[in-house]
Amino acid sequence: MEEQQKFKRILIRGAVIVGAWTAVAFVFTVTQSLNAGLSDYAKSFSRRDSFILQLVSCFGWMMLTPLILKGAKTFLPIDRVLYRNLFFLFLLGILVILLQATYQAVTLPHFGYPKNRIFSTFSEAFTLMLAKNSLISASLYLVTLGIILTGIFYEMFRVKELKNSELKANLTQARLQVLKMQLHPHFLFNTHNAISELIHKDPNRAEKILTNLSDLLRISFEKLDDEEIPLQQELEFIAKYIEIEQTRFQERLQVEMKIAGNTLDAIVPNMILQPLVENAINHGIAPLV
Repeated sequence: MEEQQKFKRILIRGAVIVGAWTAVAFVFTVTQSLNAGLSDYAKSFSRRDSFILQLVSCFGWMMLTPLILKGAKTFLPIDRVLYRNLFFLFLLGILVILLQATYQAVTLPHFGYPKNRIFSTFSEAFTLMLAKNSLISASLYLVTLGIILTGIFYEMFRVKELKNSELKANLTQARLQVLKMQLHPHFLFNTHNAISELIHKDPNRAEKILTNLSDLLRISFEKLDDEEIPLQQELEFIAKYIEIEQTRFQERLQVEMKIAGNTLDAIVPNMILQPLVENAINHGIAPLV
């Protein structure tokens, strides 16, 4: 499966490179056609011959693009190696220009470029191609390099954002897990103390607390592994908790819930309300006579 995915990515990348440089050849052909009225030399090429000529020239860039891509990844200009890698990319640009001039010297004369010109040696053709097209080659190299670096930096940014999101999610999950580990024993100890105090004074109240505690623990353990739950389930848990506390404090604790109906399906962190209610009762009601 991994090999298939890798092969698929290579095919997609190759198709993008071929499509992009074919589009460049088309643009250059249109530009030359528009300049035909200003230049007798440009007028000497038909649109078909001009497109073939540009396509052959851009084919060299198709073959050089993987080299530029590899160089951009190897000499990524960032941080402490910024200037060093920029220098290497400059050298890569010179190499690309020379390779493109070599390719053009070998291929373009066979397609009638320049018109009515026959080269006696390869060096003569190479010198002419380098002199006539080096500026265009340098511009195309810089544009290609800029597009590739933009893609690389965007991918790095996207990966960094994804890692940050995963770290935040893991941190939130860890915090919720720690909160649960702290809350469950705390709540159980408080309830156990309440039952111990009432078991001889008021056995009926102690039994009611024990029954409610059983229901509360069942709900709690059913949702123990859920990091988020609907607000309605959280309120059901709180209602059971309040029943236990009302059995302890009786008329001293009066609770009124006003919950908007359209919020019941909202997703909230599990056990998010229990510590708030517990603190309100312990610090607001318990100290009062």
